[in-house]
Order: sequence, then C-alpha cells, then structure tokens
Amino acid sequence: MITKVTPDHLQVPVTGGELHALTWGSGDEVIVAIHGISASAVSVQPLADRLASRYRLVAPDLRGRGGSARLPGPFGMAAHAADMVALLDHLGIERATVIGESMGGYVAVQLTVSHPGRVERLVLVDGGLPLPIPEALLADPDAAIAAILGPALARLRMTFESRDAYRTFWQDHPALRDVWNPYLDDYVDADLTGEAPRFRSVVSETAVVQDGRDQLVNKDLQRLSELTCPVTLVRAGHNLLNEPTPLFGDETVAACIELLPQLVVISAPELNHYSLMLTDVGADLVAGAVLSQLSAHSSASD
Repeated sequence: MITKVTPDHLQVPVTGGELHALTWGSGDEVIVAIHGISASAVSVQPLADRLASRYRLVAPDLRGRGGSARLPGPFGMAAHAADMVALLDHLGIERATVIGESMGGYVAVQLTVSHPGRVERLVLVDGGLPLPIPEALLADPDAAIAAILGPALARLRMTFESRDAYRTFWQDHPALRDVWNPYLDDYVDADLTGEAPRFRSVVSETAVVQDGRDQLVNKDLQRLSELTCPVTLVRAGHNLLNEPTPLFGDETVAACIELLPQLVVISAPELNHYSLMLTDVGADLVAGAVLSQLSAHSSASD
C-alpha cells in the first residue's frame, strides 16, 4: 500500500527572484527531480511516495511554472541548469542523483555537461536524448515548436469556468482518459490560477515557447559523449497523445548508445509519455530504475 507523503515547501534565491521547490523525506542521499515543459513539481509526487522513506527528494518548479511562475526569463536549458546549481548550493549539496522528466531530461543533460561535478548519476524519463525532428522542421524552429507543442500552447491560452471544467478537459486527453487517478487530480488542480469563471493554467506560454525552441537549437544537448556518470533512460512505448510510437525509437536509442555506452535503457511499451510518471505502474517503474542505480553505486562502493 503506497502512502501519500506531504511535501514541505522551499524558496531558493535565484536570478530574478526565488525558485519554489517541493521537498519530501530527510535522508542523507538527495535526489533532484526536474519536471517537464508545461508541468510542475507536483508531477513528482508519485515518485516521492515511493522514495521519500529512504531518500530526500527535491523537485523544483522551473521558472515560468508552478510556484515559480512569476520568475522572469531568461529561459532555456542553461538558465534552468543555473537554477539547479543554485538549488544544490542552497541545500549544501555538492553532488546529487538527478531525474529529468520530458523537458526536465534536457535540463538534466545541460546541468551534467555544464556542471559535471554536481551530478552523481542521471535518470532520464522519456527525455534528454536528441529528438528525431525532420530537417525541414529544424530549419524553422518556430514552426517546429508550433507543430510539436500546438495542443499544449492552445491549452495555455484557454480559460475555464471552474476547476471541474479544467479537470474534465484533462480527463478527455487521449493519454489520460483510461488511466485517471488521484495523482492526476492533484496535478491538474495545482496547475490552475485565477478565479471563476476565468481559471487558466499558471504556466507561462513565453517560457514554454522559449524552452521548446532552445531544446531544438541548443548544441550542448548534443554533447552526450561527454557524460561520464551512470545514465538510465526509461522510455514509454506511446507518445504524448497516446500514439503507439515512442518519442525515442530503437534507431535513436541505438545511436545514443554509440555515444553513451553506459546508457541503460528500460522500456515500457504499454505506457505513454504521461502515464510513465503519473500512474502507479509508471511510478513503480521509474522508482525501480532510480533504486537500481543507487543500489549499483552502493555495491560498487563496498
């Protein structure tokens, strides 16, 4: 039986203001979990319920999201990585295990290549590897962002008359309609700001657009061969809209293993980009990947 663990709140001084974070547990080993492009730290709750009894788990709201929604730019992977360094410094942590979910995986890769001494080990959750984007789209990053993030951007521009209306909107999402659960209730509720009848997502559209563009043009994200720490990829078999096509197919993964021979790949053919983190089955799998890495490190140290 999984018991929900209540987080504490943390405010971290960063450029432009304070970065908000959630923190669970009190172990000596610290795990930093970085959420996706239009998500928040609340998406880490399923992992916290599985890991906080043994480890301290810290999940920042990236600037432009959640409790950090009012933090201004600059955005982009380097800016987020700098915020992660500020977070580690604030906690007095030299090195941490880092989990990167979706876009959080790219923040984690940026952090590892730019500040390699701060990352002990890396777990990428359906993110972090070069995206197989057609060259025609890459030639026009703004068009690529519109094509890739169109549904998410449309949601950020919408208003909703009530919290129930927003929940109903999400319950109809093709990736979620068959797996709805209390974690998703909390995740969706935390995303809202404003008052009836004009609730809207707290996420900054500017942050999402600029971060999405940076993922396509940032050359640091191609530097996988420079990663020397243990790296695990947990990948879903279904895409963001539950299409039966993974974000990272076998060809992409094989090419990354050539660059990153220590890469361990765990596949979940039945899960999608959302259910990989926000369901019991997915959270069990990701938590197991984290525990496997931590156990391997502990054994190697003995």
